[in-house]
Amino acid sequence: MNYIKSILTTALALSTMSAVAQSISNDIRLSRSTIAPTFEEVKFISIGINGGESSLHFDPDCGDRSLGGGGSFSIDYNQFFNRNWGITAGLGASLSNSKISLDDTLKYEMKDVENNQELLFKVIMDGWTEKQRSVQLDIPIGALFRHNFTNRLTFMASAGVKLSFPLRTKYEVLEGSYETKGYYKKTGVEIDDLPHHGFLLTDPRPASKIPTKVVSASLFLDATLINRLNRNINIFYGVFAALGVTDNGKSHDDAVVDPNRKYTSVMASDKVDRFNVRNFGLRAGIKIPISFFRNRFGKYHHSSY
Repeated sequence: MNYIKSILTTALALSTMSAVAQSISNDIRLSRSTIAPTFEEVKFISIGINGGESSLHFDPDCGDRSLGGGGSFSIDYNQFFNRNWGITAGLGASLSNSKISLDDTLKYEMKDVENNQELLFKVIMDGWTEKQRSVQLDIPIGALFRHNFTNRLTFMASAGVKLSFPLRTKYEVLEGSYETKGYYKKTGVEIDDLPHHGFLLTDPRPASKIPTKVVSASLFLDATLINRLNRNINIFYGVFAALGVTDNGKSHDDAVVDPNRKYTSVMASDKVDRFNVRNFGLRAGIKIPISFFRNRFGKYHHSSY
């Protein structure tokens, strides 16, 4: 599955980074007086990637939903106000996936205006598989906590709110077919195989955008260990989780299939009350102290005079 591949790939990256860190640490023979503890730095730029289970989460009235893999990338600014506490804010992008399979009969009560009769409209799904995907722009804002173990090893955790702006959310039907039937209660007659009345067997492969709200919110938490390689480079690795707390969908009023054969993604239909993003997995990246940029570019600035 995609999310297992994402976790394994990230785990391999973490293992490689750890090995490189150990090798560099063994080669760099600097004393504590030449490499200051992480606590002496109060401002950082953090560049990180997340990988693991990243799903568009929803609880449908029908079908079987499956989790999806995904990931995210972010650049964050960290500032500490004392030895332990600080704040973080950043900008990033994330990818989330999900899938649902249907072998169900969907039923809708409606009225046939032409015949002036109550109608039970049936949609019989057979091997129907729909995949959903969303790409979002993220703005995380939160609090930071750190605890220094040694001059080279620090524990750091952050928690807060992430605002997400969907850039593209879409669905695609991968396989399956459906049949529509109409049961007229007054006459007790069930009609099928009448295409001009909207009752037919079909196997389309619709794909389109899913209407979403402009912004959604989620709560996030991560915990990492930071290895200090030298004065300017720190690598971190750990775990993360995020839980959507608002509905990303613009509406949930339409039938999955209506008598006019208009198809609506299951995730945005009346079979789902809400959907949002939920993810967890592994996290890795680098932290660079602001002093590195100040010293480097400050030197060029002074040399120009």
